[in-house]
Amino acid sequence: MLFRFQDRLLRTLYPVRPAAGWLLWLGILSFPALFAVAVFRPQTDTGLLFIGLVCGLSVVLFGILVSMSRPEAAPKQGLSNRLRRFWEGLVFWGWLACLVLVASLAMKIVSFSS
Repeated sequence: MLFRFQDRLLRTLYPVRPAAGWLLWLGILSFPALFAVAVFRPQTDTGLLFIGLVCGLSVVLFGILVSMSRPEAAPKQGLSNRLRRFWEGLVFWGWLACLVLVASLAMKIVSFSS
């Protein structure tokens, strides 16, 4: 069931594939921007910097996920297809873990600030 969800998502993201390069650059450039903010504004909350770091990582993983999207389901036979499905699963579940981490950190920050 979970791999069917992954397959459906990869097929759904196929029309967005031309934006994969932009997503990757946005995610990659967010890391130096966060370090610049940390250097020039040391009073910035470290929780917000960590959320920004995880958001940048999730944008990079989403860019990789979009670049791996395909118009049809991948065949299950052959070693290269199995390795491709393993790599897709690794990136997909890493991206999902980043999203869960961002959501949980955001909920903690909102609950502590109020």
